[in-house]
Amino acid sequence: MVNWFNTWSKGIVGAVIIATLMEMIIPNNNSKKYIKILLGIFIVYTIISPIIDFFSKENINEYIDFDKYIETSSNTISDEKKEVNSNYNAVQNIYIKEIQNDIRAKLKTKGYIADEINVQISEDGSYNIELIKINISEKSETNNENNVRSIIDNIKAVVINIEGGNEQNQIIDDNDKRIIKQYLNSQYNVGEEKIQVS
Repeated sequence: MVNWFNTWSKGIVGAVIIATLMEMIIPNNNSKKYIKILLGIFIVYTIISPIIDFFSKENINEYIDFDKYIETSSNTISDEKKEVNSNYNAVQNIYIKEIQNDIRAKLKTKGYIADEINVQISEDGSYNIELIKINISEKSETNNENNVRSIIDNIKAVVINIEGGNEQNQIIDDNDKRIIKQYLNSQYNVGEEKIQVS
């Protein structure tokens, strides 16, 4: 090893001396900068070449643990993929919440109070709305003269079936459902078949 190091250092000193002499000899013209670049490459080659020869004679796997490097790299890539997926899911959740809040506000302007809104979007990254489920809890009526909203009685006719014991209490009727579907279709360009109102 000491022999190899002595030979290597003598080669570097010799290359630097040759490069210095060549630089002194060449005239000052346009080609001088290109010759300096070639001399620099020669010195770098002189420094690196013996190191490459040394490792080529030895088994390089003894010095570098490639398996550990590959394992570390794959773990890093896996962690980055998890982080990207986590960020993507967070963005999706924020997007869905914003749509839900927007639907709730728009329905309120139309006189419908929704207590529960579920929105499903496509999983292909296009953020297309696939399904909207809405549960209306109150229906209000707008008084156009005073622009004041008054909550009307939500109880429609209660039908009691003595035989079956069924009670029926609907806040909105089929006409209200149709109005809500048409309105949301015009606002979000979602087919009425993808909107469920109850």
